[in-house]
Amino acid sequence: MLKLITDSSCGSPRTQTINLDIDTQICLEGTYTNAGNGPYNLNTGNSVSTGSVMTTVTCPNATSYIWQRTSGSLSYYASGPDMSFTMTSGSSISFLITAKNSSNQVIGTRNVAYYNYGSYMAFPNPSSSSFEIDVIEGVELTIIVFDENKQKLKEIKGYKTKSKVDVSKWKRGDYFLHIYQDNKLVKQQRIKVDN
Repeated sequence: MLKLITDSSCGSPRTQTINLDIDTQICLEGTYTNAGNGPYNLNTGNSVSTGSVMTTVTCPNATSYIWQRTSGSLSYYASGPDMSFTMTSGSSISFLITAKNSSNQVIGTRNVAYYNYGSYMAFPNPSSSSFEIDVIEGVELTIIVFDENKQKLKEIKGYKTKSKVDVSKWKRGDYFLHIYQDNKLVKQQRIKVDN
């Protein structure tokens, strides 16, 4: 309830009560699981790892849902409020989701995108001269290299796709990579140097 009180120089204050209805139920909320992890809250853009992605949406009073792919070429399966697909390295897919009521009226729409920045895998592994990290164009990584004694050996900032990390002068053995994107650890991997 909203109460409005006005005051004028012509007389006493006047009170008016106005009823204001606000729909607090937001339509087309949802969650998703990724490679067996989750559930996570569904956002407009969702960075997911490779593997299965399963999404469920809800909308009060909805009796049907339509999943329309708006970009990407991955195969998907949708049935009612549920949708699933398998994300591959460096891929993306997006949807327009439409919720309808029993009168076939649209009561909510939402755009949702899923994307994968790459597998972050170092290759070739083992390596004798250099290695690369599988990441899509436009993404920058920070790579911290540790030796077999867990001592920090090197930090590489601003790593981009198709850049090479020279290992030709490293001693033969195992090294451990910690790969960060936007200051978040996204991958740990052992790499073998075979010089």
